[in-house]
Amino acid sequence: MLARGGSAVLVLAGPAPTAVDGSTARWRLDLEAGESIAFALQYSTAGRRACRCEHADLEVGDTVAFVLHFVTSSDA
Repeated sequence: MLARGGSAVLVLAGPAPTAVDGSTARWRLDLEAGESIAFALQYSTAGRRACRCEHADLEVGDTVAFVLHFVTSSDA
């Protein structure tokens, strides 16, 4: 989903198709206990290309894994 205001551009990506009705966006997601989902929100400006992250859950998982590896392997 893409939103623009002035020179600001926001891209919101999630794990399910987005239903857009005017200025309202909706997702229908069924989760079981213990399951989680991730959304990616990216800010950009007009003239810069914002990426569309269809796999936000993988990106978040990679980031968490990197931070955990960094924290557990540092000398701090």
